[in-house]
Amino acid sequence: MQHGSRPVTRGTHFAEDVPRLAIEAYALAGQFCGACRDFHALWPYMRLSRASGAAEGSRAVIEPLLVNHFQHGCRQILIAGAADTGLLAFVARVGRGHDICFQLPERKRMSRP
Repeated sequence: MQHGSRPVTRGTHFAEDVPRLAIEAYALAGQFCGACRDFHALWPYMRLSRASGAAEGSRAVIEPLLVNHFQHGCRQILIAGAADTGLLAFVARVGRGHDICFQLPERKRMSRP
Protein backbone atom coordinates (compact mmCIF):
# COMPACT_ATOMS: atom_id res chain seq x y z
CA MET A 1 0.00 0.00 0.00
CA GLN A 2 1.33 3.41 -0.87
CA HIS A 3 1.55 6.12 1.76
CA GLY A 4 -0.76 9.11 1.68
CA SER A 5 -4.49 9.47 1.06
CA ARG A 6 -6.57 6.50 0.01
CA PRO A 7 -10.29 7.14 -0.63
CA VAL A 8 -12.89 4.56 0.36
CA THR A 9 -15.93 5.38 -1.75
CA ARG A 10 -19.34 3.89 -2.44
CA GLY A 11 -18.97 0.49 -4.00
CA THR A 12 -15.44 -0.01 -2.67
CA HIS A 13 -14.99 -3.60 -1.56
CA PHE A 14 -12.60 -4.05 1.33
CA ALA A 15 -11.89 -7.55 2.56
CA GLU A 16 -9.22 -8.85 4.86
CA ASP A 17 -7.43 -12.15 4.26
CA VAL A 18 -6.38 -12.71 7.87
CA PRO A 19 -4.76 -16.15 7.31
CA ARG A 20 -2.52 -14.69 4.58
CA LEU A 21 -1.80 -11.59 6.68
CA ALA A 22 -0.81 -13.81 9.62
CA ILE A 23 1.78 -15.59 7.50
CA GLU A 24 3.15 -12.28 6.17
CA ALA A 25 3.19 -10.63 9.60
CA TYR A 26 5.13 -13.53 11.07
CA ALA A 27 7.76 -13.32 8.34
CA LEU A 28 8.01 -9.51 8.41
CA ALA A 29 8.27 -9.40 12.21
CA GLY A 30 11.23 -11.74 12.06
CA GLN A 31 12.86 -9.52 9.48
CA PHE A 32 12.14 -6.01 10.82
CA CYS A 33 11.26 -6.19 14.53
CA GLY A 34 13.40 -6.19 17.62
CA ALA A 35 11.78 -6.33 21.05
CA CYS A 36 8.30 -6.03 19.48
CA ARG A 37 8.76 -9.11 17.26
CA ASP A 38 6.52 -11.49 19.21
CA PHE A 39 3.68 -8.96 19.38
CA HIS A 40 3.71 -8.21 15.65
CA ALA A 41 4.29 -11.86 14.67
CA LEU A 42 1.51 -13.30 16.81
CA TRP A 43 -1.26 -10.67 16.79
CA PRO A 44 -2.93 -11.93 13.57
CA TYR A 45 -2.92 -15.46 15.01
CA MET A 46 -4.65 -14.11 18.12
CA ARG A 47 -7.32 -12.68 15.84
CA LEU A 48 -7.65 -15.95 13.92
CA SER A 49 -8.18 -17.86 17.17
CA ARG A 50 -10.65 -15.17 18.27
CA ALA A 51 -8.65 -14.74 21.48
CA SER A 52 -8.61 -11.02 20.76
CA GLY A 53 -10.34 -8.86 18.24
CA ALA A 54 -9.65 -5.28 19.25
CA ALA A 55 -12.13 -3.22 17.21
CA GLU A 56 -14.38 -6.15 16.33
CA GLY A 57 -15.02 -6.82 20.02
CA SER A 58 -16.12 -3.23 20.60
CA ARG A 59 -18.17 -2.87 17.42
CA ALA A 60 -21.40 -1.88 19.21
CA VAL A 61 -19.65 1.06 20.85
CA ILE A 62 -17.23 2.17 18.12
CA GLU A 63 -19.40 1.87 14.99
CA PRO A 64 -22.08 4.45 15.99
CA LEU A 65 -19.34 6.90 17.01
CA LEU A 66 -17.61 6.54 13.65
CA VAL A 67 -20.87 6.86 11.71
CA ASN A 68 -21.70 10.04 13.66
CA HIS A 69 -18.30 11.53 12.82
CA PHE A 70 -18.62 10.59 9.15
CA GLN A 71 -22.13 12.04 8.92
CA HIS A 72 -20.84 15.32 10.37
CA GLY A 73 -18.12 15.65 7.75
CA CYS A 74 -15.15 14.10 9.54
CA ARG A 75 -13.74 11.94 6.76
CA GLN A 76 -9.93 11.95 7.20
CA ILE A 77 -8.77 8.85 9.08
CA LEU A 78 -5.21 8.49 10.38
CA ILE A 79 -4.05 4.89 10.71
CA ALA A 80 -0.95 5.14 12.86
CA GLY A 81 -0.50 1.59 14.15
CA ALA A 82 0.36 -1.37 11.97
CA ALA A 83 0.05 -4.31 14.33
CA ASP A 84 -3.62 -4.91 13.62
CA THR A 85 -5.03 -4.62 10.11
CA GLY A 86 -8.42 -5.31 11.66
CA LEU A 87 -8.82 -1.69 12.72
CA LEU A 88 -8.21 -0.46 9.18
CA ALA A 89 -10.64 -3.06 7.79
CA PHE A 90 -13.27 -2.24 10.42
CA VAL A 91 -13.13 1.52 9.78
CA ALA A 92 -13.18 0.95 6.00
CA ARG A 93 -16.33 -1.19 6.31
CA VAL A 94 -18.07 1.36 8.55
CA GLY A 95 -16.95 4.23 6.31
CA ARG A 96 -18.19 2.67 3.08
CA GLY A 97 -20.58 5.14 1.51
CA HIS A 98 -19.20 8.13 3.43
CA ASP A 99 -16.26 8.86 1.09
CA ILE A 100 -13.69 8.59 3.88
CA CYS A 101 -9.99 8.93 3.18
CA PHE A 102 -7.16 7.17 5.04
CA GLN A 103 -3.88 8.84 5.89
CA LEU A 104 -1.02 6.39 6.33
CA PRO A 105 2.16 7.73 7.90
CA GLU A 106 5.38 6.76 6.23
CA ARG A 107 6.77 3.56 7.68
CA LYS A 108 10.17 3.95 9.21
CA ARG A 109 12.45 0.98 8.76
CA MET A 110 13.65 0.02 12.19
CA SER A 111 16.91 -1.72 12.83
CA ARG A 112 16.94 -4.72 15.07
CA PRO A 113 18.71 -4.32 18.41
